Amino acid sequence: MSIDFDELYRALDETVSFFDREEEKVVAQTLKTRIVNRTLNGSDVHGAALLAYTPRYKLFRQRHGLQVSKVDLYALGNPHLLNTITQMDDHTLFFLPESVEIARGLQSKREFFAANESDWQAVADAVAIDWNKKELV
Repeated sequence: MSIDFDELYRALDETVSFFDREEEKVVAQTLKTRIVNRTLNGSDVHGAALLAYTPRYKLFRQRHGLQVSKVDLYALGNPHLLNTITQMDDHTLFFLPESVEIARGLQSKREFFAANESDWQAVADAVAIDWNKKELV
């Protein structure tokens, strides 16, 4: 389960040859930050509210002191699932092996691990800001 940056790179095909490792980090970090923030705010990739917890699971969360007012995909006893998103190479965000099955199950119910046009625009803007900083130096 991963997000491939090739979609962004195709959109920027004239400039992608100029990307360096630092810019690739900007791409990954910007996209990860947007996914994490959106999910923690209870929204899926399309801006819709994440599918509510089942009544049984909601009760379980309440008993363990976890919030239930919105879905944030925080799992009891584990590092937050979203903290296990990492960059594998220059073109992919993925979940660490211990989180893949949980993420896959959640993704099938709630499309949170994806990028939309607004995300790609934010990534392009972040790269442009990074380029402008380099030009000023």
